[in-house]
Amino acid sequence: MADVYHIWGNDFQWSASGDLAMVSGAEEGRQGVLRRILTGPTTYIFDLPYGAGLPGAVGTVDQPPALQAMTLTQMLMENVVLQNPPPSVKVTPLPISEGSGGYAIDIGYTDASTGDPVYLGFDVSK
Repeated sequence: MADVYHIWGNDFQWSASGDLAMVSGAEEGRQGVLRRILTGPTTYIFDLPYGAGLPGAVGTVDQPPALQAMTLTQMLMENVVLQNPPPSVKVTPLPISEGSGGYAIDIGYTDASTGDPVYLGFDVSK
């Protein structure tokens, strides 16, 4: 089943016909995982435990193992993330010269619907 195409932190996308663009398959799952780990906890009043809130955690939980645990916990709640093999999360501190002292996050998991490996890489900072 398709969903609205939306990358966290960006505007909605439009189709060639002027309707909201739709997404399905592995890309829909990738967007869902990204939304879950970047959305702050208690942001969704209908699902208070939803969200790791990585951007808000930088500076308060400044330990890569804590950020990794927060990310893994939330990822395992996503139906699209296959539990076995388990997902992988690597958290690497960014040099101060590259920004405000944030982290590079590299995620790998297997899409439960397709069996395909999925990789996400992004930076988070204060």
